[in-house]
Amino acid sequence: MFVGSFGLAAAEAVCGSGGLDVLDVADLLGSLVDKSLVVAEPAGMALRYRLLETIRLFAAGRLAEAGEEEATAAAAAHCAHFLAAAETAAPYLTGPEQGSWLARLDADQANLRRAADHTAGRPDGTAQVLRLGVALDRYWPARSRDQEAFGLLMPALRGPDADADPGLYAAALVTAARNAYWIDSATARQLARQAVEVARQLGDERLLIRALARLCDAYYHSGEPEKGCPFGQESAERARRLGDDVLLAWSLLNYLLTIDPARSGPLYAEAIACTERSGDHLINSILHNNGGGAALEAGDIAAARSHLDAAAQAAQQIGWENAFLPATLGDVLRAERDLDGA
Repeated sequence: MFVGSFGLAAAEAVCGSGGLDVLDVADLLGSLVDKSLVVAEPAGMALRYRLLETIRLFAAGRLAEAGEEEATAAAAAHCAHFLAAAETAAPYLTGPEQGSWLARLDADQANLRRAADHTAGRPDGTAQVLRLGVALDRYWPARSRDQEAFGLLMPALRGPDADADPGLYAAALVTAARNAYWIDSATARQLARQAVEVARQLGDERLLIRALARLCDAYYHSGEPEKGCPFGQESAERARRLGDDVLLAWSLLNYLLTIDPARSGPLYAEAIACTERSGDHLINSILHNNGGGAALEAGDIAAARSHLDAAAQAAQQIGWENAFLPATLGDVLRAERDLDGA
């Protein structure tokens, strides 16, 4: 069932879902390692396991021979385990531990992808696909996997039962909108507008804040920042009233894209202070990068340099290869007349 490496907990969840006692899985796995049928590799303080491709293909054939019922049950257990892993990680992806939790998801990314593909292929899999997409809302951008997220969520959002759980539906619309604007800006606006509408109907303040910020962002990336500005302002005002540092930083990040850089300084300072209190390195890095661009536009090269240094440090904390950062740094170097460096 597994693609790439997997941990003992995953093996216990999948192999212990049938007639095998979960307490026996560790011993049996150790026996397979001793026979060189499974490879054990150190991963920090624990071990991860993997099969050589020839062995994996052989084992997949044996699973197929066992019959459709057993193969389906194993696939369902695999999906359930990695959906649970993503949902367990989600609350930690906005705080100071986000780097270690992103690394955990990195280790399981091949199995997360397989779980998503399997769930998406099931007639009753819509809710699970939406839950997985929402759980990985912060993972996708931190690993520049927007197209993968978009490809996963859009078929599910277009399904006849997508809105069976309106709260989940709106949250998935927010996630899909963020991943859509690099691919199809019109779709991003449509998804974000739907999310705002559903969130208002539900009276879900936190969801509405996120949806408004996403609609602001979608208009900005469509080249219409003036249309997005009111939504960004409303999002920030609502988040400020809640006193939620994570939501406020996220709202301000989007709102700041739509206002005059000349008056953005205090808002950048407020947003960055929010991320420093919450430990949100991802949004901190983006804010410093964007703040560097705004400072450069205002003619303050020293401030731009300071922002970019901070952006690089925050990105390093979470293992993010921030593609915007070298682009902004190139602008700074060009302003300093270092064309070769730029």
